[in-house]
Parts: sequence; structure tokens; C-alpha cells
Amino acid sequence: MKKILFSALIWIIINFLSFSQSAVKIYPYPMIPSEHPDYFRYHVQSPDASLFGNKTEFIALRDLSENYKEKLDIWINKDKLGKILWVSYPFIFQDNIKEVVREIKKRNLYLFDLWGYVPGSGPGGYWRQFALPDSISTLFESELGERWLGMDNGEQDGRYVGSYAPRMYPMGADKKAAIL
Repeated sequence: MKKILFSALIWIIINFLSFSQSAVKIYPYPMIPSEHPDYFRYHVQSPDASLFGNKTEFIALRDLSENYKEKLDIWINKDKLGKILWVSYPFIFQDNIKEVVREIKKRNLYLFDLWGYVPGSGPGGYWRQFALPDSISTLFESELGERWLGMDNGEQDGRYVGSYAPRMYPMGADKKAAIL
């Protein structure tokens, strides 16, 4: 029995090592998006590591509602959890949003995305389908400049394809109907 378990363990290790050596590649240097041939085709370009002083930055702090200065002090200064803020969408409806954005700018932090966007969301629950108001977009761009990293679609593209789109336009019964 011990021989079989030992053989199985050896087999697992050998297969893991061969898989990891052939399938997984680790690059010890930052990617440079501008080297991609499609980089300049788009109006919005991805930032590269130089924006962050050529060091890895983590995303921190999802909530900037109450006691936001205290939260920034704890998350950013004390715990050193990153300089990129990825806050929840209710942030754009806060009465003090201009004040908070000024504080983000003052502390040289980055603002990325607003999480909580789910296409097709109804009125109940936390998740929402929303549009970023022009006034908020202008505020972020004018106050934060390159420190406003913009919006992303994230996993919502999967939710769109897998859940929302079929409810808006039912999938066909066969491949031809689906294509049409």
C-alpha cells in the first residue's frame, strides 16, 4: 500500500512539474502595454508600470463613505494595502464626493473603477446597472488626471453574456438560430 501511495505521489509531482514548466510562464519584469501592436488604436491606453514608479501596487479600500480620512489613514498609511482605490458605486452619489476626490488627489492616490455594476439589475438588492454621470466623469478627469484609471467591465462581461443577454434576446434552440 505504501508503495502505491509513494508511486502516486511521485507521479503527481512529475506531472505537476512538467505542466508548470510548459504551461506557466513567470515574467520577472513589468509588462509594457505600449509595445502591443494594438495599443495606439484605442482612445484610452492602459497605464504601464512607470505610472506607479515601476513598482507593483495593490488595490485597496472599497468604501469611502463615512470617516473616509480615517479609513485612508488605516488602509493606506498604517496597513500599506496599496495606493489604488477601487470603491463601490454609491461613492458617485455621495454629497461630499468633491471633498473626497480632493483628498484622493492630495494624498497622490489612484482611483480605479466603481464596483457593483451589474447589467440588467433590478431595483432591489445592492447591485445596480448605472451610468457614470458626465459631471462625475469630468470631476475625476479634471481633479485626478492620470490618477483616474477609468472604468472596466470586469467579470460583468461574463454576466452579460451568460445571464442578461439571453433574457433580453432568448437563445435559439440550435446553432443556426443562435447565429441568426
